[in-house]
Amino acid sequence: MKKKIKAIAAMLAAIMVTGCIAGCGQKDEIPTVTWYMPKSIDNMSSQQLVEDELNKIFEKEVGARLKLVLIDDASYAEKINVAINSGEEFDIMFVAPWYTSTSYDTNAPKNNFMDITELIDKYGSDIKAKVDPRAWDYATYDGKVQLIPSQWKIYQEVGWVFKKDLVEKYNFDYKSVKAPKDLEPYFDTLLANEQGITPVLDIAFPNWGYTDIISMGGGRTVLFDEEKEEFFYAMDDERILADYKLRNEWYKKGYFPKDALTVNDAEAKKTGKYAVMKDCGTITEDGEKSSASYGFPCVDLEVENHGVASADDFRTGQAISRTSEHPEEAIKILNLVWKDPYISNTLAYGIEGIDYVYESGKGTDNPTVVPKEGADRTWALWHNFIGPLFDQWDSSWNSTEALQEIQQKDAEATISKKASVQFDTQAITTELAALSEIWQSSERVLQYGVMTDFDEYISDLDKKCKAAGIEKVINELNKQYKEAKSK
Repeated sequence: MKKKIKAIAAMLAAIMVTGCIAGCGQKDEIPTVTWYMPKSIDNMSSQQLVEDELNKIFEKEVGARLKLVLIDDASYAEKINVAINSGEEFDIMFVAPWYTSTSYDTNAPKNNFMDITELIDKYGSDIKAKVDPRAWDYATYDGKVQLIPSQWKIYQEVGWVFKKDLVEKYNFDYKSVKAPKDLEPYFDTLLANEQGITPVLDIAFPNWGYTDIISMGGGRTVLFDEEKEEFFYAMDDERILADYKLRNEWYKKGYFPKDALTVNDAEAKKTGKYAVMKDCGTITEDGEKSSASYGFPCVDLEVENHGVASADDFRTGQAISRTSEHPEEAIKILNLVWKDPYISNTLAYGIEGIDYVYESGKGTDNPTVVPKEGADRTWALWHNFIGPLFDQWDSSWNSTEALQEIQQKDAEATISKKASVQFDTQAITTELAALSEIWQSSERVLQYGVMTDFDEYISDLDKKCKAAGIEKVINELNKQYKEAKSK
């Protein structure tokens, strides 16, 4: 009898082990979709909580899990470039023109992104319902859709943000400012009376109806004139040189920070030590967005509205790597992100009670939430990096009204005349790379005017650009543009 009991026990144990192995094997067979994304903030310690919360949905609806691979913004382009060139297996990657080596323009011609035309048609109905219909033309290369464009502020506006307390203290009529020179009396007053306050930080480059070629490389050394329909050398434009010279004058007068070349702009804006700054991305009449972003009362002034969208503005979003082993699951997950605001907002804001709290409307389609800020923040991904910006819950990041205004202005924006042309940069790859290096080393110097002798610096910069082959780049781009337009 004892022998029979032992035999039965052994059989049961074997069955249990076998069942466990089978069960474990089935669980392990659930694919994991990897999504490469730049960090929005340094402290992303809620990542596991966010993934666990969302994977409850993804495992049920898709039969797959999501794993976010978050990379510091400064090294994102380099690390993704290594992953692409090494043939690493991964699924989704965030693509933006300012990460030149990982941009659409760089990688679509090389087939580094998967053709997702059929996958979008089959599994991406909610994506197609919300993406700007105009965007698909610029996410398609050689007849193949290779990018899911994010909702984005495609029009360009340039604005200044003023510290409200200083404006009121000195009764400065900021709304009367028409040109940068108009700010100088205010700056002089601040220098004379406000110890510890630097007059200005991080003002934007004007547009004047030009669009750039940053995603191709070359930085802002080459621009496109929308009116004349031609590419040109930036330093051949007198207005651009005058802008650079003014910045040099401001630096010498002490209007810009002394450590302009090394100051962390994003952090500096929140210190309250600067009287005037670049807009925070959205300009509002009452400065609501800037006040929330920078942490103190602000007022905004729009100084230029450039309602021309370039192809690059539609080429920010998610691409599927050609090495992906789970492209169907990747598209299904992304479709859910676009379909369900709870998913996209959890990706962005994090976990209730830990990363944000509801202020009102919990359980409704459009609640108002209060995300943690500053040192208390343990999670943030920007909605426009994720995809569906306009599904964002009302918060200090963006009010519902601000989002509606962006959406309306997007719809009204015109498209750059060069946007429809797919340029082949193979013949000028070396020149564009050299010009990119020149721009990277000079951009901040030009932005803050940090040069001892302006004329000498500009002359030296001009020689470097010409030696790098800027004339060849301009001739090639103009030739391709004219050929494309003549067809």
